[in-house]
Amino acid sequence: MATTNQQIVNALNALCPGAQWVLRGDSISDLQWLDTVQAQPTSARITAEIAAQTNGPAVLIAYATSKQQKIAVGGISVSVGTAQAPINVEASTDPASLVLLQGAFTMAQANANATFNWVASSGPITLTAAQITTIFAAVTAFLQSTFTTLAAVIAAINAGTITTTVQVDSFTSPAWPTNS
Repeated sequence: MATTNQQIVNALNALCPGAQWVLRGDSISDLQWLDTVQAQPTSARITAEIAAQTNGPAVLIAYATSKQQKIAVGGISVSVGTAQAPINVEASTDPASLVLLQGAFTMAQANANATFNWVASSGPITLTAAQITTIFAAVTAFLQSTFTTLAAVIAAINAGTITTTVQVDSFTSPAWPTNS
């Protein structure tokens, strides 16, 4: 089904309330962005918002699930040092890295004296079993928080309190975790 002028208008109003623009047709390419404060949303973002407004909960749930997956594989920074000697380790959270981290954690549980070669943002380092356990716990908590937020977002979508992708993105109870 072709996109209508009104669908684009509704999507733009939801994505960028109060923004200044002109739409001279029934295509996103007919959009002339005039606003100097708010950035123009991408065509993909406008299309996603139109789909969410048109198709309702199923599209919003798919959008929220995609958002959760992108956050979940984005990695986090974990502090495993002390106040006197801070060490921040970038922990990748893609599936392959999670398997490697699980293996290191299993080894750390079996041998508290084990050490592990790791590459931190500052370069190669050696981590202790306790530090691997700290990283594993932080990654697990981070991943769980993405699912906790997703579950709350889906519940709000099903309750009708979330009706746009903007509301999915800005959800705060609980907020989407950040990759830092």
